[in-house]
Amino acid sequence: MSRPAESCPVALSHESLSLSAYAGTTVSLKFTGVEDSWLQTSFVIDDTAVTTG
Repeated sequence: MSRPAESCPVALSHESLSLSAYAGTTVSLKFTGVEDSWLQTSFVIDDTAVTTG
């Protein structure tokens, strides 16, 4: 069961970017997390969308 956003120990963010430079081509999106020996890194991706116009 997921926890409500207000109980998450870290900040939530909303990111967006323009893919207009790639119009008419095939684009692959990759999400990567990086961690080190001091801090475990975890992330969740939700409500991802690619829109036109």
